[in-house]
Amino acid sequence: MKLAEKPPGRNVKQRVKNLLEALCKQMYREVTRSLFEKDKLLFAFLLTTTILRIDDALDQAEWMFLLTGLSGQPLAEIANPEPNLFSETAWETILHASNLKRFTGFAESIAENLEDWKAYYNDVENNKAPAPYDAVEPFRQLIIVKVLRPDLFVAQTKKFINDVLGDFFTTPIVFTLDDSFKESTTPVTPLVFILSPGDDPLVL
Repeated sequence: MKLAEKPPGRNVKQRVKNLLEALCKQMYREVTRSLFEKDKLLFAFLLTTTILRIDDALDQAEWMFLLTGLSGQPLAEIANPEPNLFSETAWETILHASNLKRFTGFAESIAENLEDWKAYYNDVENNKAPAPYDAVEPFRQLIIVKVLRPDLFVAQTKKFINDVLGDFFTTPIVFTLDDSFKESTTPVTPLVFILSPGDDPLVL
């Protein structure tokens, strides 16, 4: 990345922050050039969570729960308040979530405020989770969606990435020959493209 393209900053701290953001975007741009479209969201998600973990902004127990759906602790004996809504497996996952430090009382909240949680369940994209879970951080919002509506997890993953890093990491990057030529190390080095069937090199 050329020095002239790096965003300016008024002080050293801001300058470092700007450089890290610019380098992160440049790295994402370069890596995603070689990825299939279906894999770009996964890479953006891993990049986002890695940054949070480096900044100590992501709880390890919550990270493992998101990956496995298990807490590694005994489950509380709380009856499923709505078997028609929550399957036995789904309710066990909710009980596991309740073992997480920041989700203490989660299962009880669902049982005691069932109608509010039903409203959230039926329209996750437009409703907030009942208090106090309406004000949790983006990663914990993602956990709630994973537990209650796993069918919406991919869509909410995009929102999570947008909330943490910005929409640059979820917006398709337009690839052009002009950009590749500008970034090439020398004007005499040939550019080699491997195209998928059906791609038209004339539109690049």
